[in-house]
Amino acid sequence: WGAFLRLMGGTAISTSGPTDSLYTHTMVRGATFPGATFQTNEELLDGTDEPFTYAGAKVTKWKLMFEVGKPVTFEFECVGTTYLTSTGLASASYTSGYEMLTWAGTAITIGGSSVPLESFTVEHDLNLKTDRWKLKGSGVRQEPVKAGRTKTTWSAKGDFESLTQYDRFRAATATANQAAIVVTATGPTLVGAATYPSLAVTLPAARFDDFGKPMKGNDLIMADFGGAALGTTANAASVGVVYSNAQST
Repeated sequence: WGAFLRLMGGTAISTSGPTDSLYTHTMVRGATFPGATFQTNEELLDGTDEPFTYAGAKVTKWKLMFEVGKPVTFEFECVGTTYLTSTGLASASYTSGYEMLTWAGTAITIGGSSVPLESFTVEHDLNLKTDRWKLKGSGVRQEPVKAGRTKTTWSAKGDFESLTQYDRFRAATATANQAAIVVTATGPTLVGAATYPSLAVTLPAARFDDFGKPMKGNDLIMADFGGAALGTTANAASVGVVYSNAQST
């Protein structure tokens, strides 16, 4: 997760700690976005490995999904400068002791109150202009740059147990229509004496734009709701991601 924080948000990661052996890594939004080299391995019909290596790749969109019965899942889209099939397949190596973040360790608060949900998804579009092809004696695209404001959206599903979220959706004022949402996925093993690794996603001003009550016969009534996420002040980030673990960098 540490490497992805840079690609998801900006030019730097702010690290503090340790506190009880736990370091806190915060995604810092930047005006420019770093690139990386990605490699995938495609197996041919005869079982031969065929690596594809993508250079200068920048993440353009990403999504975090929290769902009952599944591990915390991260998806992203990226665009690269070039790709090659001549680069050898890298050897995979894994640090020992890694553990997945799961639904069992995930908790959600809306407006400061704990809300049990079946699923929660946050999506972030960096709004990069990627089709920068130029007449420059080369078929390589120009570096993607910001084309406008970033866009953060969210969606959730849970029991229709009260009118609390519905009242936010139908509120007549911007203040009542918004609430802070914090999703925290905590790892299963202690890092120090009393602290656990975790991934925390904060939407400081989540707007409630949609609300639905899908009903099927006599089934329990569920609620699907979601909207856009905003910053609380001018130029403030619409989504914050903090990763805490035992690594100092």
